Amino acid sequence: FKHPYPKEEDIFTQTKELTDGGINVIEFNVKERYIADPNLPWIKTDFWEKYNSLETDVVFTWKSGRQEYPFCHLKEPVVEWNVFGGHDISSNLVKSLAVSPFCQEEYIRNGGEKEKSTVVFLPVTVKQTNDNFRKELNIPENAIVVGMHQRAEDTIFSPISLNAIKYVQENAQKEVYIVFLGGSRLYDKYAKELGVKNGFFLSPNGEISITNTDSLASGYYVVSKFLNTLDIYTHSRKDGETLGAAIQEAMVHKLPIISHTSQWNAHIDTIGIGGKVCKTQNEYNNLLLKWVQNLDIAKDIGKQGKLFAEERYSWDGVLKQIEDIFENIDRNKDKLLLNWRPLSLDMYKKRKIYYFIRFYILNLTVMMLIKLFGQRSTRILPIIKNFFRKLFT
Repeated sequence: FKHPYPKEEDIFTQTKELTDGGINVIEFNVKERYIADPNLPWIKTDFWEKYNSLETDVVFTWKSGRQEYPFCHLKEPVVEWNVFGGHDISSNLVKSLAVSPFCQEEYIRNGGEKEKSTVVFLPVTVKQTNDNFRKELNIPENAIVVGMHQRAEDTIFSPISLNAIKYVQENAQKEVYIVFLGGSRLYDKYAKELGVKNGFFLSPNGEISITNTDSLASGYYVVSKFLNTLDIYTHSRKDGETLGAAIQEAMVHKLPIISHTSQWNAHIDTIGIGGKVCKTQNEYNNLLLKWVQNLDIAKDIGKQGKLFAEERYSWDGVLKQIEDIFENIDRNKDKLLLNWRPLSLDMYKKRKIYYFIRFYILNLTVMMLIKLFGQRSTRILPIIKNFFRKLFT
């Protein structure tokens, strides 16, 4: 993945949200990180200067699950929100919160301890507005609107939803419009090549344009307004989902969800009774056509999904889970860290040649796996690492 770098305005907006909520925000700088090998030290950072000036009880972070710098060098207990199901062997990682049952299964399969893992879903914010984009886009009241929202990332582009929409426009006795928010420019391009009619591709701030440099700081109001525009949420993503936060947002807006299977299939559980995950393009096409022709059926599914999502992904429930975990860790901190000795920061100087060789071997291995297996390589690499770990331990 090549996640877009946040702009200054994005950082300012998100920092302001934290400070407005009473959080003491302390920023630090990092010039460079080695994503391929997250164990390597950050380049030109003032992290340690800032961190060592604070008294910390528990470190809470969001990561892929793999061992990472600087967490393996901390003397404090670490709690991770694990988004990909990787396994960190550091014994100061005292709790791994999987964002979905799928991620928990991946964590255990990759060597994680079952007793350290708990499923804690991302909380979802309820519908923020009743506004929609229909009037601004001149969409007729009786038209059926389908679409989805996604980050601007070419590698996760999937044509499946657009193929189905084209099929429905050709076969339904209804006027069907399409509205996407954000996402890769490839969606707009492919829709034109396919001949999809009545299509609108909005930038993240809700304007009728989309570039890969658009601001990420649109706020949830625009997302909510966009979702209110739709009748059916037509999800599509090349690699699938390890949770599906965008799907959660669509569900609390009472939208029936249609999606497809892929490499990561956590969204099957995330959607639950709120929609259907199809195994083939034909199944997706036919189900979308059925829902468009019988919108009341789709709306009933959307209502069920809304209740399901509000109960399962509520802020109150998730916060209670996390607070209980923090309190338990704080009470048992000494016991949990009894055998923990933080890795020395000097190790990078002492083992410079080792890390240099390791970095290039990892890079070459990843490139080769991507060439051979594509998206599936993200699952193959942990299997290889675990094999060698067991072989030499």
